[in-house]
Amino acid sequence: MRAFFAFLIAPIPAAILLPLILHVRPLFGSQAAAFAATYVILLGLQVILGIPLRLTLARGERATLMAHALIGSAMYGVPSIGIAIWMAIRLGRYYDLTAQVIIAPVSYVIAGGVTGGLYWLLAGIGTPAQRQRKRIAALDADFG
Repeated sequence: MRAFFAFLIAPIPAAILLPLILHVRPLFGSQAAAFAATYVILLGLQVILGIPLRLTLARGERATLMAHALIGSAMYGVPSIGIAIWMAIRLGRYYDLTAQVIIAPVSYVIAGGVTGGLYWLLAGIGTPAQRQRKRIAALDADFG
């Protein structure tokens, strides 16, 4: 249950800061709508990319803060880099997109790292209490 709440809470700082950094307010009409849209997009990325990456890359002893930060960076960075390349190819001949093509993916990669680290912290994956619960569960299975 703790991991589920961490899953819902971890993208909130990114959903607040990304619309402010990228100035997307005129697209949505208000800052609250930009937050809601960004939050839903980030949750979707967590479901589509984050869960499979977490299941494959951060199992058992590999569930470290660094692993979760890298998973978060990849989870948000890969789609944003793809969109930036698409924008540069499609719209680059009409507009000067240098700043947007660089700032947006970097912002998403940093936000993903923060989200992954926050998930690790909130879910209590690497804390001593979590390790103790695993040891107790192993003892219960052995002697239970």
